[in-house]
Amino acid sequence: ADHSQIPRLAKEPEIPEEKEAVVSVPGKEPRNDMRSAFRGIALEGGPHATADDIAFDDITANEGPAAGDDAPSLQAVGLDDTLPAAAATTDAMPSCLLKTNLSATRFRKSCFFDATVRWGAQGFTPYNHMLLPVAFSTPEDEYENLRNNVCLWDVACERQIQVMGPDAVKFVEKLTPRLLSTMKVGQCRYALLTDHEGMVINDPVVLRLAEDRFWFSIADSDVVLWLKGILAASGFDVRVEEVPVSPLAVQGPKSIAVIRDLFGDWVQDLKYYHFQPTQLDGIPMLLARSGWSPELGFELYLEDEARGNELWDRIMKAGRKYGIAPAAPNQIRRIEGGMLSYGGDI
Repeated sequence: ADHSQIPRLAKEPEIPEEKEAVVSVPGKEPRNDMRSAFRGIALEGGPHATADDIAFDDITANEGPAAGDDAPSLQAVGLDDTLPAAAATTDAMPSCLLKTNLSATRFRKSCFFDATVRWGAQGFTPYNHMLLPVAFSTPEDEYENLRNNVCLWDVACERQIQVMGPDAVKFVEKLTPRLLSTMKVGQCRYALLTDHEGMVINDPVVLRLAEDRFWFSIADSDVVLWLKGILAASGFDVRVEEVPVSPLAVQGPKSIAVIRDLFGDWVQDLKYYHFQPTQLDGIPMLLARSGWSPELGFELYLEDEARGNELWDRIMKAGRKYGIAPAAPNQIRRIEGGMLSYGGDI
């Protein structure tokens, strides 16, 4: 396939007013509702929900996003003979899904959620009980933009588990075979967390913020519960908690140009797997030279989640001249780079 022409949004989406949101998907007309972003499943509440959140009570079994001229038929994929007659249609969402409660704190919205919907998120998957965008166009198109230009990923679902206190170093070294006591403040390190039988339970990136303070930027499992269990049994003098910090990833060969325009020339001297506390227009964050791709990239650990959509739009505006596009973490490119996925490869 020829991927030389990567789909682009015609223009920057407008901020929705009140309860309407424009879902702009590359190659399709924008829709003034939220059904296409959620596949007809009602999602309400979450830590970033407001009184203006959209209600989905008007979605019925006869009105779902699967309907339409471009929806594949069950006959086309050979499933019509194996499903009950009531299910052999793409004109309706299954009633069991419409009656399923996928709301509130079981599925949290990230602080970038509204921005990702405005920029054309095509679907979400739960990751650490938070909604992770899975696509904005196609994996192949997002791959090409990652290889040649720059992408912006919402990876707020990589939650930060903080360990802080006088015994922080002793405690974190009980969690992993990776040596963490030699880390310098401002350094990141990839570390496998193992259980009492040596089985991997997560593979976070560890950041050392102070001599007695660490963040574990985790993959998809309830690490905070595991750490609290070890703490209760060990008696170390530390505090373990999930802190309200949400990462954005800016990845691709032109990421350095975007980040330099935003923060200044000093970012060119930031070493791989190192970070620096900084701010952008008063927005506090840690800027790290890291990311889940073998391309040049950065991760911005936002420390004020109330400004998530503002930060997203600021980056998209700065990256416009470099061909930036919203995307999801790209499986094709990370496999090419030999990067592991917890829950998949591990």
